Amino acid sequence: MPPIPDGPLEDGKTENDLESAKFTKDKETVDVVQPTAKLIGLTKEQLEQYRNDPFWKAIRYALFIAFWLVWLAMFVGAILIVIMSPKCVDVEWQNKMTVYKIFSLAYKDVDNKLDSNAGFGDFDGIKEKLGEIKQMGISVIWPTPILNYDKNKLSPEAIIDLEISTELGGQESFKELIKSAHTKDLKVLVDLPLTVASGNGNWVKQKEIKNGLLTPTGDATLLNLKNPEIQEPLLALARNFAKLGVDALNLADYGLLGRNSEDLINFANKINLDPELKNIHIYSEAEGIQNNGNINLIRPLFGNGEKKGFNSLLTKLNENIDSIDLKSKNNENNTNGNAEQIIWNIGNINAKGYRIDQLLTDVSLPDQRRLISHLFSLVELFIPGSVSVLYGEELAALSGKTGNKNPNQIVYPWDNSSTYTKENQFFAVSQIVKNGDYESQIKDEHSPLKVFSKLAKLRQQSDFALGQLIHNSLATNLDLYLINRYPSGSSGHYSLIINWSGSGNSISLKELFNKINSKKFTILASTDKNFGEETQKLFDGGDEIAEQKVVFPAFTALILNEQWILEKGDLLRERGDDLKIYTEEEYQKLMIFFMNFIQTMGQCLEKEVSQSINEGRDRPILRMQAIASACVYFRRFYSKRSLKDIDPFLLAVTCINLASKVEEMGHLSPNKLISAYTRTTKKWPVIESLIAHNHQINSHQIKGSEAEFCLVEMLDCSLIVYHPYRSLHQFRNDMKSCSIQNVDQLCQDAWRVCNDGMRSDAALLYHPHMIAIGK
Repeated sequence: MPPIPDGPLEDGKTENDLESAKFTKDKETVDVVQPTAKLIGLTKEQLEQYRNDPFWKAIRYALFIAFWLVWLAMFVGAILIVIMSPKCVDVEWQNKMTVYKIFSLAYKDVDNKLDSNAGFGDFDGIKEKLGEIKQMGISVIWPTPILNYDKNKLSPEAIIDLEISTELGGQESFKELIKSAHTKDLKVLVDLPLTVASGNGNWVKQKEIKNGLLTPTGDATLLNLKNPEIQEPLLALARNFAKLGVDALNLADYGLLGRNSEDLINFANKINLDPELKNIHIYSEAEGIQNNGNINLIRPLFGNGEKKGFNSLLTKLNENIDSIDLKSKNNENNTNGNAEQIIWNIGNINAKGYRIDQLLTDVSLPDQRRLISHLFSLVELFIPGSVSVLYGEELAALSGKTGNKNPNQIVYPWDNSSTYTKENQFFAVSQIVKNGDYESQIKDEHSPLKVFSKLAKLRQQSDFALGQLIHNSLATNLDLYLINRYPSGSSGHYSLIINWSGSGNSISLKELFNKINSKKFTILASTDKNFGEETQKLFDGGDEIAEQKVVFPAFTALILNEQWILEKGDLLRERGDDLKIYTEEEYQKLMIFFMNFIQTMGQCLEKEVSQSINEGRDRPILRMQAIASACVYFRRFYSKRSLKDIDPFLLAVTCINLASKVEEMGHLSPNKLISAYTRTTKKWPVIESLIAHNHQINSHQIKGSEAEFCLVEMLDCSLIVYHPYRSLHQFRNDMKSCSIQNVDQLCQDAWRVCNDGMRSDAALLYHPHMIAIGK
């Protein structure tokens, strides 16, 4: 059926359902007037009728009260959630401590004057050196002796009374030592002696206590702990130690108790039941004690020195490492940080004690004994749990010459002055080796002291204390030894490789990679500078030179760290949440933008961001090395976290502030940071208004440390970043020696490419040497 055409419209007529739509007289336009909506609800006059109505008034009050009650309940609930939510697992200090046992009499004489106490250390001497001790990575000091001692014996076990030694400075000086130690976040462990000096001059004889002593043994006699007249003075002494601030007690039998430990266990139970001593931790080195919850055990890695000779020590060490390996596997799921653990030590300073070099009877050269002693110390620091090190062990100091004095009680070699190189009238002097003193070793990055400090500081991390240990030999015998440590909850692992042989030992890179279970790692420390640098270059070669061998020189060690060298697949997997929103290309563009933002902010001139006209100088607020470190911090953080977890602009400012501190380029004041941030955002007009609307980077936020704490925690405190610039500089020198043309121009171009490379993932995927070569 054909369509019927519309007829003509008459004036004022419409064919729509809107009565308000009509043609105008010129018939060219249509006026549409929307109808006015009718008012829905009550008028003001109608509402007034209900204003004072009792029924509606009660409802209004009830709803008002209910609203504020619900709001208050939600507020209280939010506070309770914050308070009661589980905290990050941390290990108690006593389960991750590195104890530093100090022979008080020979450590440091604070005045070093020719007075009646010349040549003797004191409490003030230890206090003066607390900064150096803390810098070593120590967490607990253990000075001994503390009480008045027999001046003819000069040994910790030869105690004459229960008063704090006046020769060492007295109670006030000891109290100041404890206070200073706590200020530096160091705990204090002291001996509660269970022995007295032999003869009639000790406190038991003076008080005429019957049956107070057992059979004399050498210079000291054991106390009879069954006797209440012996127990009460010892408990009183323990209470005095607690009042002074002591954190832990060692029930010191000095190796004289043997296996008759029942009396000691009963006495320890009394200490634990004393309300004044409830916060004191109890330790003991006595042989016959087993873990019973009340006493923590201190055990020597090499026994009591009954076995001597290098091979015997290696066998004993391997047996103990086997037990530690098994224990770490059994406890790898334990996260309460309170599992009972043996505290391992090497050597002691009492009359029956020894330093490790004294057991190396088949090694004649002092330098070799020193190297081997250092390697044993590294193994000790690498095992899980707590350890106790003997003063001088960090320097690989040797014992003194045998004679009338105890060779294990050496004068600490703070420097190479005549005070420590000539024979001391009271104590043994360590056998002299080149650069064997503290002053020399603190300047050498590969010295025993520096390597010791790196490992000791690593031990302060809670995840390292809870981690698992796996060890095996890389050769047919124990000559080439590997220990892998897998810290609890950490993404990487650490490896310690030791060559125990007096000659070189080699292993192919392929085999080494398989044993270590990784192909990408950096050398955290090396006992030999040249060996460490050459080996790192081999590691950077990877699969291309897998058949090439790493040759370990005699008595050397490498400490490797797998952190922050990632596989591309792992990196993409970690970014999974962000890549659900952005494509890979968009994500990389975002990262490049923030790298540009950090670099632009770091290159703001001081005179542009200073408050005073005369204050600023015509130079950037940061050098390129600090800017590069800030870029690496930023990328490392977001390699583990999503962009939505923390404001990237705030993190960029935090990275710049942290890098300026780590690279020792001076602290950037909040005003400088704010000014530099503001100037930088103005260079991107598109985002300036967005940032101004959504982000308030003010002095309060910059001063706040929350963002910096989050950043440092996410970086696992690995703040030292190695850049390719040093390698480029070395390559330039090598090329100049080969008479290559245009070397300087080539290196300048490569330098600029390295700067641009900071905008990519290269720093997360490759070692600095590889980046330098690639440029």
